[in-house]
Amino acid sequence: MRRLLMAILAATLVGCTIIKINSGNKNLAGEYFLNSNLLYQALSENNYSSLELNSNGTYTLNKAKVSFTPVIEQCDIASSGKWSYVSNNVLEITSENFELKQKGFEYEIIQENKLSKDSLYFIIKFPSDYHPFKMELCFNYSNYAEFEDTIIALPKSKYIFKISNRNHIDLRLYSIPGMVNHKSRLSYTIFEENFETEKYNFYTIELPYFDRCFIEFEPYYKELIYIKNDKQLLWHGECWEK
Repeated sequence: MRRLLMAILAATLVGCTIIKINSGNKNLAGEYFLNSNLLYQALSENNYSSLELNSNGTYTLNKAKVSFTPVIEQCDIASSGKWSYVSNNVLEITSENFELKQKGFEYEIIQENKLSKDSLYFIIKFPSDYHPFKMELCFNYSNYAEFEDTIIALPKSKYIFKISNRNHIDLRLYSIPGMVNHKSRLSYTIFEENFETEKYNFYTIELPYFDRCFIEFEPYYKELIYIKNDKQLLWHGECWEK
């Protein structure tokens, strides 16, 4: 598959002069700017301004500046992680989420016992009103409850084991189609925990860092970028110049 991708990249350069790069001698580190004169670049498929390849092997993919009104809310960075050579003419990037657990996944569960003892209550707290997700609770690997509101009440009789005080509960979030950039992640597993459902029945789940920047982050795993020459890269069907 990787050979096929590299062949496709090479095929797109038919008619162009290709300068081979010796990865041991040429230093590609630097900032490569996307060649674009689009006024609404920030609303385009390639919402980028530049790709920074740092000499320490890390990269930062910067979003396009908003140059129109009304100003839209977005983060400055689309992705970040590590880059490395694959061959003389190809490099690859892998985003940080494949090597570390990002801060956006951090959560806190506040457990209380109130309201009806026959029900379980869950409140999901985001840092802002921007949370375009369907939420799913999975009970004991078999019973599922889906909801879009940030609060839900569920009957214990339907979702938990009566013979045990401890019940396994997972929380996952799924992006609503059309509400989130398709290059961003489509699902998130927040936790897989055991809950004492007889002792507590009211759970507030706080996601303090699940913000717009975390949601819009673009994951890349061994994404190939063609090295056209020592000052130009070819990626996303566009030319990026140092």
